Amino acid sequence: MSRFTTRLRTGVCAVLLALFGALLPAPAAASPTFPYPWPDYSVLPVLFVPTDWSTGSAEVQAEAAAIRSAMAEVQAFYRDSFNGRTFKLSGLSVVQANGAKEAYDITWTGGNIYTDGVALGPAFEGRVVQELFNRGYPTPPAQNQSGYSTVIFVNGAGGYAGGRTYGGFDGGHAILGDWAIDSLDGGVAEGAYWWSGRRLQLGSTAHELGHTFGLDHPDSYGGSNATSVMGNWWDFPTIGLNLTDRTRLNANKGPWFSPAPPTNPTATALNGTQIRVGWVDASNNETGFQIYNGVTTVSVGANVTSYTWGGLAPGTYMCFAIRSVNGAGASAWTPYACTSTPTAPAAPTNPTATAISTSQIRVGWADNSGNETGFQIYDGVNYFTVGPNVTTFTRSGLASHTYMCFAIRSYNAAGYSAWTPYACTSTL
Repeated sequence: MSRFTTRLRTGVCAVLLALFGALLPAPAAASPTFPYPWPDYSVLPVLFVPTDWSTGSAEVQAEAAAIRSAMAEVQAFYRDSFNGRTFKLSGLSVVQANGAKEAYDITWTGGNIYTDGVALGPAFEGRVVQELFNRGYPTPPAQNQSGYSTVIFVNGAGGYAGGRTYGGFDGGHAILGDWAIDSLDGGVAEGAYWWSGRRLQLGSTAHELGHTFGLDHPDSYGGSNATSVMGNWWDFPTIGLNLTDRTRLNANKGPWFSPAPPTNPTATALNGTQIRVGWVDASNNETGFQIYNGVTTVSVGANVTSYTWGGLAPGTYMCFAIRSVNGAGASAWTPYACTSTPTAPAAPTNPTATAISTSQIRVGWADNSGNETGFQIYDGVNYFTVGPNVTTFTRSGLASHTYMCFAIRSYNAAGYSAWTPYACTSTL
């Protein structure tokens, strides 16, 4: 727990946790069984509405819309703070509770609900999560609901905010009250109270969600609170996750988070019809990669680092982006890598053949292309190759009075030009 209403100060935190823990049977088994209808390893937001309010009212519907928007922003915040990786977010459940607020150990004392007007008894958290469990949600009593983090917004709960991970199990839940709900809805402006306003309560939601993932306050391990939303959440969104947070998420919450994006995208033309796309695999939890050419997306398996895009026409300019994917979602796309398939070069012209000795003939031509890889020279039996921009070749090792003809063509990855006409001569 991190904050309470005025009537439940942080000094009471240990007592409340002890009382709540006493309500729960011992955990059973750590292996996730995923008996719930939501996606495995997902974050499930819930708006819990005591019967003092109606889920069909305009007020509650507006709150629900604000929470949906807020959770999407928190999801984006984790992506921005965790190297392009974020959690899988399920849709918001709006739950009409079975009882009035008092049934959940919530008492309104007549004061301001954002300061000292709400008293929460020791049974508050236990009753909320027990009812949700009874109604099919992945919250205690057993605290073995591995594979889900439930973020519960409770109407009437004042300034309460807290989050916990289930010890020994891969799950958790957080609870936030009216201060968060009404701030996210725009009903409480930033600065109206010392931690009110939409921006601050987005930070509070990101913070409490972090506790469900097992993240601690930085000062608990000797770090600076100013380095992480797990410390100074009121600095949202300029504050992010620190190295310790990211390391713990990477080590312990791989299935919860989409993989890191690939790096170093490349595009290399292999010939006139094929481009090889390459990348560096920067994740250890992807199930595959997607390659996108601006129109079509293709998929390859995990740990693959190249793909050959074929069926292109010579002279095709194409760009490619790559992202990694797993059950939690997709990473960000890489920047585009672009190249063109080559076109075949123009044919050389003006072939010549000149005897320069009793055993040598010099072959010459005019280079008419600017994209050749080289030239081939054919003497009717043998092929010889020279590099780009070369315009002569000496055929050696001939006998005197040898009559020989030569044709020349240019080539590159796209193919070959036409041959020149033959140029013929005899050695001296």
